[in-house]
Amino acid sequence: MAGLTLQQKKDYAKRLYLSGDGMTQAEVAKRAGVSSKSINTWIKKDKWDELRISLLTTKEEQLVSLYRQLDALKKDIEQRERSGRPPPKAT
Repeated sequence: MAGLTLQQKKDYAKRLYLSGDGMTQAEVAKRAGVSSKSINTWIKKDKWDELRISLLTTKEEQLVSLYRQLDALKKDIEQRERSGRPPPKAT
């Protein structure tokens, strides 16, 4: 990876990390020619994990998950209303 700028290495590392090949951070670092610490920093700072999940999960799967969460909230609210429990206080 000699001759590449740090930004080019970062872009390459990001593509490798997001590819879905199951590469470890150490493997990505080695192939991109940077330290594992740099990869870890970029993953956290630029939220690569969130992006990776969104790329690996289809929109349909995301919608199903959101609908399940909404249904669970709806059931909890209905049960709370039937039991007379007050809603939880906002934090």
